[in-house]
Amino acid sequence: MYSINTFFESNATMITYLLLLIVLFYFFIGIGKKFLFIEFLCIIPVLQWLWGFTIAIQTGFLTESTVSMAYFYLLSGTLFYIIGLCFPYGFGKINTRFSDSQILNFVSLKLKGDYKKTQTQFLIGITSLILTDFAPISLKFIFQLLGSYFFIATIKFIISDYKGKWVFISMSLLFIIEMTLLQGMLGTIVFWAASSFLLLNIRVKINALKIIPILSLCFYLMLILYSAKTEYRAETWHIRTNAMGREGKREIRSSPERLGQLIIERINNPSLIFKQSSLVNMVQRVNQAFQVILVMKRVPDTEPFADGEMTIYRPFISLVPRIIWPDKPLIPDPADYKRFTGIGLTKYNSVTIGPIGEAYADFGKLGVIYLFFYGLLIRIFYKYFRLQSEQNPYMIIWFLIIMSGAISHTETTISGAINGYLKFFGFALIFTKVDFYRHTTK
Repeated sequence: MYSINTFFESNATMITYLLLLIVLFYFFIGIGKKFLFIEFLCIIPVLQWLWGFTIAIQTGFLTESTVSMAYFYLLSGTLFYIIGLCFPYGFGKINTRFSDSQILNFVSLKLKGDYKKTQTQFLIGITSLILTDFAPISLKFIFQLLGSYFFIATIKFIISDYKGKWVFISMSLLFIIEMTLLQGMLGTIVFWAASSFLLLNIRVKINALKIIPILSLCFYLMLILYSAKTEYRAETWHIRTNAMGREGKREIRSSPERLGQLIIERINNPSLIFKQSSLVNMVQRVNQAFQVILVMKRVPDTEPFADGEMTIYRPFISLVPRIIWPDKPLIPDPADYKRFTGIGLTKYNSVTIGPIGEAYADFGKLGVIYLFFYGLLIRIFYKYFRLQSEQNPYMIIWFLIIMSGAISHTETTISGAINGYLKFFGFALIFTKVDFYRHTTK
């Protein structure tokens, strides 16, 4: 019998690319006109939940049988999440007195004569980030919060007309590169590239047609970086296993020369980007839907539905400070991945089943309704900070820091994301007295 599922499955590729074109269209028409945060968030799930899934099928990394199991849920979840992000006005529309461009101009004006405070914030932030790895687990989040001053100050310098700003911007760039080399991850660079673009496209008012070649070049550079990072990480991350075959100790060494060599090799020989090992890693990285497939194979036949444990209970207990509850369960807990996929993780593996996987683990296909409210929650955060920025222009910068996990919001656990949003939100409100003085833009 021909069903709606059959229609979507047989036209999966066409539907995926149509939806991708729609979100990209709204992104491009907003370039140079407004802050494209919501539009940017709408692109990510389409890429990771749908497009990555489609590419994995087309390249043979997934079998056709998985389409009938997962695609309709993935498409529905993506649509409900995007509708929540855009509810009720549409892509990024909020009724405001001032345009995004005016808000950034207010920030630039407020910074004049305020550079010493920004320099102090920069030093507090970079010191806190360095000390974070040495802090006890109960205080680690406090250092991370104070470390946000590093990012706040850097964005202020980028926006400002301060003559000495390039000294601090260069220091920031070097520090971020060092963090990237140490961690073997590109998330920080991606976040900063995206955030800088989202802000500067408003001030500079870049023409949408002119930006397409620039974004294409950036995409190509990201392929080069990711391909180089994969090989670099394999060479510099050494994990020792114990007698049980489990990871016992991880050693990470930093080798900027080797990373630079790998990047130059790919610039000179682009075919290295598309070798089999690189393609497998890139497809697996972008295809978050693979985690959902694993969950759907196991839940509820082997593991019963969690009935709200992952999406409702966990976010609530994650808000309790560990200093008050020292034995609070680890969130995210690697045991959850094995519970819902059947695959065990080692202590150095941070893979999760993501929001769309957690929604299914809790509620089955009705989890798409939860994804609407999850998207709506992020929308509410954005609306609050955008409206508050009309009184305190710095708020738009703090919002970027609070939502710094937006790049990976389709991969992280819901409890981890909400925990970060609310704690950074409270931190921003407390430090408003310190970082801002009341400024009414009239």
